[in-house]
Amino acid sequence: MIVRSKVPAALSFGLALLGAGASCGGGIETDFFRGADRDDPPGTPSDLDGGASPSKDGGLDAPVRDGSATGDGGTTAPRPPNDGICTPGSMAAGTYDPDCVYLLGTTREGSCSYDAFIFPKNPTDRVYNFGCSPWLAFVRPTDGRLIFTSSANDGLAAYAYRPATTRSQWDWQQLQAHEKIETCRHLHRIFMFPDDGKLLYFCSFNDAGIGPWVEGSSEPFAMAGYYPMAAGEGRTVLGADTEPELHYAIIANGRATPLKDMEGASISTVRSRRGGGFFIVSSRLWVRAELREVLPTGETKILGTYQTDRPTGPAGPQCVIEPNGALDCIASRDFHDEIVRYTFNALPEVLYEERTNDVKMHISLLVTGP
Repeated sequence: MIVRSKVPAALSFGLALLGAGASCGGGIETDFFRGADRDDPPGTPSDLDGGASPSKDGGLDAPVRDGSATGDGGTTAPRPPNDGICTPGSMAAGTYDPDCVYLLGTTREGSCSYDAFIFPKNPTDRVYNFGCSPWLAFVRPTDGRLIFTSSANDGLAAYAYRPATTRSQWDWQQLQAHEKIETCRHLHRIFMFPDDGKLLYFCSFNDAGIGPWVEGSSEPFAMAGYYPMAAGEGRTVLGADTEPELHYAIIANGRATPLKDMEGASISTVRSRRGGGFFIVSSRLWVRAELREVLPTGETKILGTYQTDRPTGPAGPQCVIEPNGALDCIASRDFHDEIVRYTFNALPEVLYEERTNDVKMHISLLVTGP
């Protein structure tokens, strides 16, 4: 892919693999390990302004509201509260919780127009019609709408999803039912600002330049020579550059603030931080995956290291960070894909297995807030 000539092929490929995983996530409370209706016991290390709260089983708490997901896809809230607690509801309602992690999979691997969107703990409740090979997707925190990119006869475009409980036959018919978001004719890549839900997007070709552009703006977004990895609050962007070596910065108002204490570390997954900054999953030599808090000043703090029972550690085509800091990844075991949840103090937990469900995970996406 061509982003800008300064980015070498290796970094471009790495950022492409980062895909939705780097930019998916968002709507995190400043104290993101505690839900609004929960109190941590004395001595819990929650004084990090986003610190880890171990659960009774030694892992990270991942609260889901009781009764929020029922067998028939019922919901306890017509509007997701965006409070750091996953509140799944009926998929057919058309509004989704940016604090949940959803799966955009397929009922026929390798075929266009068979994609299905589910909450993994309730896979029989599903919606359809995502065109051909949806590539990137976010739950928009401002209204709970699912925003995704997909291809049809007119190329890649961004859409606000309108739910369909039955599948239309052709991919172009499926996309016609959705609200097309005005970007550019040759859309290449999107990110999302969590505070107002506006897109930051690249064009593969555009008469006025490839961008990036902010949705609704006629002026390119000044990146100070960096390539964007994720969008944050207050029109800030986490960026990467490779000259003179790989390094990262927070971009605001055209100026770059380098991330501190990141020597030898590479970022694989990003989620925006409520109040500004980001949460990132990074790896270093001999350290497979650790969660860091990144403040708007560029300061970083290691919050914990994910535990794994696999030699490669948390890995896969895509990972996303939950609001509580757990890491959900698409992984493969015995030639079958699954969703695996990693925490600091407990062994990985399998959340979803395609071998026991008819929604498969070939070229699939994990979807959450920005």
